[in-house]
Amino acid sequence: MKTMTLKIAFLFLMMFSITSFADDKITITGEPVVLEHHDNVYHVPTGYTVTHDYHYVTVDGTNRVCYLEKKPTLETVNVMPINVVVDGSTHEWYCYEYNPQFFAITP
Repeated sequence: MKTMTLKIAFLFLMMFSITSFADDKITITGEPVVLEHHDNVYHVPTGYTVTHDYHYVTVDGTNRVCYLEKKPTLETVNVMPINVVVDGSTHEWYCYEYNPQFFAITP
């Protein structure tokens, strides 16, 4: 009986920790937007609108999730600072390489 109780408790803890880990991922929606590189800056496509606190983009063939500020929670992820022109203004974005360990994509 004691062994069975320990097994059940272990299974419960495993399931809880997996669920908790999944909740820690940053959820990204949609498809990445391809940025074009001209004159040492990147450009968003015409008509691009910001709908989240992040930008899901493709930079030089790599999918990245970009923010206006560095994210300490992503310090172990490959980051690439880039200058991006949006609506005529240049902004610095910190673009983290997409990694399913840290990000979850929904349609």
